Amino acid sequence: LERSIHLAGVNDERRALSELNAAAADAFGATGASIGLADPERGVLRYVTPDGSWNEWPDDAFIAGRAFTSGRRILARDAATEDPAHAERYRASGAHAVIAAPIATEARRIGVLSVYADRMSIFIEDDLWLVDLLADQSAVLLEARTLAEHASALRAREEAARLKEEFLSAAAHDLRTPLTVVLGQAELLERRHQRAPDAPADARGLARIAREARRLSDLVTELLDAQRLEQGAMMDLAPADLLDVVEEVRERYAEGEVSVHVDEPAIALVASIDRTRIEQVLDNLVENALKYTPDGAPPEIRVTTADGEARLEVVDHGIGIPEPDRQRIFERFFRASNAQSITDTGLGLGLYICHRVVEQHGGRIWFESTPGGGTTFTIALPLLAVPEGETGDEPRAAAWDAGRPQEVAADA
Repeated sequence: LERSIHLAGVNDERRALSELNAAAADAFGATGASIGLADPERGVLRYVTPDGSWNEWPDDAFIAGRAFTSGRRILARDAATEDPAHAERYRASGAHAVIAAPIATEARRIGVLSVYADRMSIFIEDDLWLVDLLADQSAVLLEARTLAEHASALRAREEAARLKEEFLSAAAHDLRTPLTVVLGQAELLERRHQRAPDAPADARGLARIAREARRLSDLVTELLDAQRLEQGAMMDLAPADLLDVVEEVRERYAEGEVSVHVDEPAIALVASIDRTRIEQVLDNLVENALKYTPDGAPPEIRVTTADGEARLEVVDHGIGIPEPDRQRIFERFFRASNAQSITDTGLGLGLYICHRVVEQHGGRIWFESTPGGGTTFTIALPLLAVPEGETGDEPRAAAWDAGRPQEVAADA
């Protein structure tokens, strides 16, 4: 009982049965033991073989099958004689004598326990009582496992339903807002045109429609990206200088008159990346930094190396992440509780997408509190190895030949 009670919580069913078999054999001092699990729909008993695989037999096969189908304990003093159809198997497994008992609860038949020995004298009268006890104990453990599996499946369904509800609620809210603006503005322009067909176009109204349509497009793209990444979308990997990627992100924000301070080394840091996806990660982190920094302090991007990795840090001086939310910040559809005070829009997919993209690059992403307030997100990506004979301290310009990236040192 002490050896087997923990098996109710073992996830691997074959391991649990193997341990139960060993415990039952030890309790008898017998050659071996075997538990067969019933599959009523197919009329078979499933056994775990010594190598850990499954073996199936009709549920009336062997002495064990007779005990299962009859619902009573059976003692075979000479198994090969009493079941000649399987005599060779009894002899091969050293099963001269077999004692078997059904494993069942009041509600259902679970299977059968059989214990076998190479001689009859091993079994005494008390063994008949013991096999019933072990069969009952096996029934309790196996039923507990079944209940635990059902409970786990129920929790999984409840979690899926919760995520679906959160998704529908967030998507409906965030998609409805720009749709309402686009529809309202379009109807207004339509009425104005009907009243005065020759009037000049309302430039501000058209710009508002275009802005909200882009926002709507971004939300739909985010949803599609999350779905593709969840399904394991492949990355289009190629060598690229991470500093060029960072600089391109900085320049894009500069064109929109948004300042992003960049602190980077003077050498090339070449990694195998999907450039578009890594830019997407940086964009998501910078956008969050801008969105959740009420006083408008510009975010920073710092680039360093450590342990053969490039470290891209996006530093903000905003509202930070509350302690209770830290464990869930990379989950789908999750938004930090204090984010609601800044904006009520957002699907809660940005950081999830960042996490999945970095993960599929073989990298890591984590965050820490910024001294003085805010959050620092760090992306660690493996650098390409240094070709033999190179020192790794060449300037960036020397690391590129005719526009093609070369491998540089990881610890420059």
